[in-house]
Amino acid sequence: MRWSVARSAVPSATILLLFVSIGAAGQLPAQASETVAIRGRVISQEGVGLSSVEVAALGTPFAVSTDSAGWFHLRGLQPGLSVLRVRRIGFKGQHIEVRLDRGPTRSVEIMLEAGAYVLPEIKVVAREAKPIEYAWTTKYDDFFRRRRIHSGTFLNAEAVRRPGSSHTADILRLVPGVRALNGPPSSGAELDFSRCRSGHIGVWVDGRKLNWEPAQQQAQGLNLQGGTYDPVAQAKMRRGGLTTLGDVLDRVHPLEIEMMEVYQGIGNIPGEFSDAGCAAIVIWTR
Repeated sequence: MRWSVARSAVPSATILLLFVSIGAAGQLPAQASETVAIRGRVISQEGVGLSSVEVAALGTPFAVSTDSAGWFHLRGLQPGLSVLRVRRIGFKGQHIEVRLDRGPTRSVEIMLEAGAYVLPEIKVVAREAKPIEYAWTTKYDDFFRRRRIHSGTFLNAEAVRRPGSSHTADILRLVPGVRALNGPPSSGAELDFSRCRSGHIGVWVDGRKLNWEPAQQQAQGLNLQGGTYDPVAQAKMRRGGLTTLGDVLDRVHPLEIEMMEVYQGIGNIPGEFSDAGCAAIVIWTR
């Protein structure tokens, strides 16, 4: 009798175990259907949305392209760790590791850097990396590039922001060979370049040359030879509506400036500023 009870108990346990296994197996499809998504925007270094960027989850068949404003929405992913591949022709691709959990859709912002192209038989090697403080932008890359290869005076943010600079011309007192003369209070100081007449100095702001016509001053017969400050000549220029170098520089307030480049002498001026005359002042704003 004891034998028959034990024998009947075995099938019951087996049936119970089988029931639990079937129940657990029945839950798998429901869990597997709970996918997650990620939404975001791909931008350039200038903060502009990039269209037609491929965003793909590696190891899966899921991939999308960004719209005209740079937005994408990648669905169908499994929860957990994923690696996104972000790429577009003309930009350096990125692999981004992201952990996706169930719940609200994750939002991200991804920046792509313009790709570097190597011309045949030409290899470009960076001799010096730019400061980490400017790793977030490419705006000042040309400043650091020219500082390595050109002869000129380069004023960084610390030099530009020195106390007592109420006019942009005041900053140039730090440049050897440049003398700032006291001009009318409303217009700041005039400049005296030892190797260039004041009327032949080009001024650039963020890569754009300012519209300044020194030839017009010379045509009026005003004596600016050697950059000498002449109060009488300055008064005549103002009555005639003409502009001095100090006026041109005052278009940018010192608090708006991040760094400056100054080149004196035709032989020292970089090619991109070749139409400067005999000197060039290059201003980079914040």
